Order: sequence, then C-alpha cells, then structure tokens
Amino acid sequence: MEFLIAYDITDPRRLTRVATYLERCACRTQKSVFLFHGSRQALDAILPGLLGLVDPASDRVQVWSLHDSSSARRIDIGTASPTNVLCAIVGRNQTLLVEDLR
Repeated sequence: MEFLIAYDITDPRRLTRVATYLERCACRTQKSVFLFHGSRQALDAILPGLLGLVDPASDRVQVWSLHDSSSARRIDIGTASPTNVLCAIVGRNQTLLVEDLR
C-alpha cells in the first residue's frame, strides 16, 4: 500500500524534526510531502513517533491512502492518461497522478 503524508508545521525546530523523522521511513516527494510504502500496520507503527513531534494545537499532519481508496488511485507515467487528474506528485524516481474516480 502507499500513503501520502503531508504536513504544515509552524515551528522551524519541529519542522526539522518531523522532516528528519519521515526521511527515515518514507520517500520525500516535495518539501513537506512524503510517500510511504508499507502496510496499514506499518503506518500505524510510525504514527506515534510522528505525533510526539508535532503540536496538535498549531501544526497539521495529513495522511491519505493512495492504494485502497475508492476515490483516488495511482497511475504511473507510461500508462493511459487519466482524464480526471486531481494532482501530480513528482519524485526523484517516479511520478504519480492522483485521479478522481467518482
């Protein structure tokens, strides 16, 4: 499974800590966006460490499932072009297109 993790951290020290933490377990695709490859159980195992680094009152972390969601799926470059692209995620080794299937 794949999960998209994005964050908005208000404090520079916490921002650095969150980025460093996620760089150890996920692939950075943009400055504050990571792609996590693993099971839901593996994701659940890293979330407590992430939650310990943020301030819930002023920071925001979002996680989206890209593989099992009925409203989004991954399409690699080189396949048929989707018609309802919501966004493109460009990484070092891969580009993902998130498509609205509704």
